[in-house]
Amino acid sequence: MRTNKKASALGVGIALGVVFGLLIHNLALGIGVGVAIGIVMSSRAR
Repeated sequence: MRTNKKASALGVGIALGVVFGLLIHNLALGIGVGVAIGIVMSSRAR
């Protein structure tokens, strides 16, 4: 069973963004940062 590295990297990035958003009390900004991190991570994990 192969896992999709891009999807998992994006999920990890979003999860980190949500945690970051909760820490700084700005969930929308955290999600935006998390999506950006996830896209960067998924583009590197080919």
